[in-house]
Amino acid sequence: MLRHIEELRKKPKAVRNQYAFSVALTVTLLILAVWAISLPARMSFEEPVVAEVPADEPSFGEQLTEISTYFGQGLEEIKTQAELINVTETLEESPSVTPTEMPVDTAHYDFFPAPTQFESGGPTDLTGDVNQ
Repeated sequence: MLRHIEELRKKPKAVRNQYAFSVALTVTLLILAVWAISLPARMSFEEPVVAEVPADEPSFGEQLTEISTYFGQGLEEIKTQAELINVTETLEESPSVTPTEMPVDTAHYDFFPAPTQFESGGPTDLTGDVNQ
């Protein structure tokens, strides 16, 4: 094949163009033949298979309404929590209320143990070596 290509390079430009056109035409005809052979299989007029939807399945609109309601409830919960945070910050900034007078939820303290003091030999760099 390479020898044939080398011989073709030595021929005039018009002959090389004829070879290029004939090769392109041959490849195009081969692709057209494969397409034409597969065409009847793709053009068959069989009924398409449609999945049966159960009668108790909610419609798309109902599902969309359900999702928007779910997220709306979540948004309301976030707004409520934000309002509680604002009230708490207002109470903390108020000079008339001291932190000891504020109600404290001690139920969660068991999950967060008190911090312990660690003794260190001195400052360390990121590699862990002790700096002198």
